[in-house]
Amino acid sequence: MRTRVNWKPVFGMAALLGAGIFMSSASAATFVYVGNADSQDVTVLELRSNGDLTPVETAAVPGPAKPGSSLPLAVSPDKKRLYAGLRNEPYSVATFAIDARTGKLTPLGSGPLADSMAYVVTDRSGKFLLSASYGGNKVTVNPIGPDGVVQPVQQIIATQPNAHCIMTDPSNRYVLHTSLGGDLVYQEKFDGKTGKLTPNDPPSVSVKAKAGARHLVFSPSGKFVYLVDELDASIYVFPWDAKTGTLKKEVQVATSLPKGFEGKPWAADIHLTPDGKFLYASERTTSTLAAFSVDRKTGLLTSIDSYPTEKQPRSFNIDPTGRYLLSVGQLSNSMTSYAIGKTTGKLTKLREYDPDRHAELPAADVREYRDTLADLLGGRTGKTQPQAALGISLVGRPFRPRIDGDTRGERRLIELQRIDIVRQLHPEKDAALGVLELRRGAELFVERFHQHIQLGAQPLRQLRHMRGKMRRAIFREHHLLQRAASGVGLQ
Repeated sequence: MRTRVNWKPVFGMAALLGAGIFMSSASAATFVYVGNADSQDVTVLELRSNGDLTPVETAAVPGPAKPGSSLPLAVSPDKKRLYAGLRNEPYSVATFAIDARTGKLTPLGSGPLADSMAYVVTDRSGKFLLSASYGGNKVTVNPIGPDGVVQPVQQIIATQPNAHCIMTDPSNRYVLHTSLGGDLVYQEKFDGKTGKLTPNDPPSVSVKAKAGARHLVFSPSGKFVYLVDELDASIYVFPWDAKTGTLKKEVQVATSLPKGFEGKPWAADIHLTPDGKFLYASERTTSTLAAFSVDRKTGLLTSIDSYPTEKQPRSFNIDPTGRYLLSVGQLSNSMTSYAIGKTTGKLTKLREYDPDRHAELPAADVREYRDTLADLLGGRTGKTQPQAALGISLVGRPFRPRIDGDTRGERRLIELQRIDIVRQLHPEKDAALGVLELRRGAELFVERFHQHIQLGAQPLRQLRHMRGKMRRAIFREHHLLQRAASGVGLQ
């Protein structure tokens, strides 16, 4: 499955990764939307304040029977709707309503697109959908109806080969879009009332021949535009003239390649932290993320380091707080989360998420696992405790492997995402053990359980065969704690 991060970690996972988008709701929850191309659906997750991801749902995207090469996503400015572009005929874009409380998606309808679109985005008012077609060499404008459904295209503009990105400036009065094959950034005037694009003066700005203009991003201050070029992995820093809506002469050309690079560059994505202090760009030949600090007065970049990431990182995104970055790979079928250093911008790897290991778990299996854990925790002491009292939270991952006739059983793959034991396992030992020891006991249990389950890599039937082994391991941990409580030394 192909994933694009719109978290924009809108991401996709199954065969290759697609796109990812971050969205903060009015309730302060942050939701992540990942476009899965091969399975043609959107994975929804909630991003917790500690960087953990909790699955919400996987929503099917209505469209052609044969999936496209990617599933570009866009979120409306008011965070109420999500748009998913279908890249196979008949070309269309599906609209979903977003539940602000849960992040769940409800289909509203589909509208036509003029071609296979590599990039979709709304203008700043949410009244128009702007799209760029890589194979069709064009950009288009579609009005969006009051119900959120995209209407037929109202304007098509031919470009040099391989249009790849399009977006409005912060004022919504101008539009920039790229041509990878033409090494150009087009400059347009934009009428926010009618949605009409007209060439600006000058109509375009060129980069180095065969650089391959790909994606761009405005600085939060609106003073600079950063462009990543696919074919030489360069990053152009342009001052932005907000009055005329044009790019000034670049003040820097940096590189997203790691030191000592040899080979053919293949850059992909670019994003800034919300405060504008740090910039990141992905490079697919080396499968790395390049990190830079940004001088917010001059716009100039200073290299921090390059970090290994998912194989062929086509997309990544940064959450609205600027604390986390998520990266997805075209060939790794997985996603990695990173913490962003608040003062340094350095990336610290938090976790890898593998869709083939984190499939949705049927409700019956969740109940069976919960019953098993309750038995394991209470059975050996002769005090079988209610599930609710144990406070065990078992959540199956939302990523689903591609379902063919021979792989249907892979739905059984699960991860025990989080076990939180909130009740004391041995109430009669409360005074001796204390809260700290109880927490340590819970942590030991979680660690031991994860070792046996291998983070969900084993099918459900294999877990059943491992119960005896887990019983013995858990009993040993509890026995040690009991001995400690009674004053017997540990050996």
